[in-house]
This record gives sequence, structure tokens and C-alpha cells, in this order.
Amino acid sequence: MRRCFTAFYADSKAILRFCTAHFLLRYSLAKALKGTRWRN
Repeated sequence: MRRCFTAFYADSKAILRFCTAHFLLRYSLAKALKGTRWRN
């Protein structure tokens, strides 16, 4: 039981890290696109 919980906790941490990286990537991409749009 405890081992399963630890594995689940590690997985959720990895998922959270992945989501954060994905969000930051999309945010910077959208910011860059907005910047080029404003420049043009």
C-alpha cells in the first residue's frame, strides 16, 4: 500500500513538472507570437 502511494506521489510530481514545463513553453510561445504580431 505504502509503496503504491509513493509511486503514485512520484508520478504526480513528474506529471506536475511536465505540465509546468508545457505551460511555460506555451506561454513563452504565445508571448513571442504576440510580440511579432505587434511588431508587424
